[in-house]
Amino acid sequence: MPRVIPNTKLNLSIGNGNGEIVALKMKGQSITLRLAGYPGYYGQHWIIEGGKKKPVPCARVNSPDISNPNPCDYCDRFLAGEDDLKPTVSFIFPALDRKSGKPILFDTRQQVWKEMENQESKGIRIFDYDWLVERTENKPKYYEVTRLEKDPLDTAQAKAYAEAKALDVDKFIESKIGFKKSKEDIVIDDSLIDENLLSEIDSQVEEKEEMPF
Repeated sequence: MPRVIPNTKLNLSIGNGNGEIVALKMKGQSITLRLAGYPGYYGQHWIIEGGKKKPVPCARVNSPDISNPNPCDYCDRFLAGEDDLKPTVSFIFPALDRKSGKPILFDTRQQVWKEMENQESKGIRIFDYDWLVERTENKPKYYEVTRLEKDPLDTAQAKAYAEAKALDVDKFIESKIGFKKSKEDIVIDDSLIDENLLSEIDSQVEEKEEMPF
């Protein structure tokens, strides 16, 4: 898989537990959660087919061999100026929704992961805390991420958290990109994502339009 460092709610059976796919779709929405694992990620482009928008996997972001990424015609066309082909890169965290008490897959963007990564670099154990994620749509931070005080899980929450840890992020991503990736690709390593491509995409999106969401 590319990297595991790692809406409308859909009820899905994933892995060993029932998990909802949750995303912050509108400005002002927020969620408080306890992360249950590092995220996976996948990229998509949106094309017009039959008069309707249709998602297609990004060949470069989703390359099975991350050290030798596949070329992507849609990325090339976007960077050449076709704004409608901007890619969206989704990061999928297994987590416990602290308000509902349910195990979820949290669908968000790279900025949220980078904030978690930054916290880890400071010695913070990100799985020991609750996190408040807010969609503010401000610049430069489209999302605000706040670390909350430690709040112990009760028995029911601990059970739901164990279910969250068992959610199959890989299976969900495979359903989005259309093929299975080798377990050997699941590595916690910043070098395994094309940061230059994503940075270039992000900078152009900010100049041309809103950040993809």
